[in-house]
Amino acid sequence: MKGLWNYSEAIPLIIRSALTLRALPDLHQDCSWLPVDKLASVVLELAESCSAPDRDVGQNRAPSPSEVAYVDDSIYKVYNPRAFPLSELLATLKRSEFQFQTLPFVDWLQLLRESEARGEENVSTRQSN
Repeated sequence: MKGLWNYSEAIPLIIRSALTLRALPDLHQDCSWLPVDKLASVVLELAESCSAPDRDVGQNRAPSPSEVAYVDDSIYKVYNPRAFPLSELLATLKRSEFQFQTLPFVDWLQLLRESEARGEENVSTRQSN
């Protein structure tokens, strides 16, 4: 499956900045991304189960359709339990021959500021089509 990133979010912006800066920050952060198709399946399953009629109407009698109550006050948290450190993603990018150096965040941020001051068009700030 091929995925698409929202290029206005932080991690995609940071990674795209390497095209201009040739550097990425060493962020100590875990990622727990969900493939959109799996998330969509979960949402559909939850929607279906939440729209099922409440069968607990009356004592031992089959409710008529007009008596069926649709009640759901459930709260769900959907997440990927298999988190991975962002450093693993950076290692994978390097193995894929994506050229960059890994810097402490403050050093990377300084590079970004210097690039902006020179008027370079950073890929990280350009809108994608």
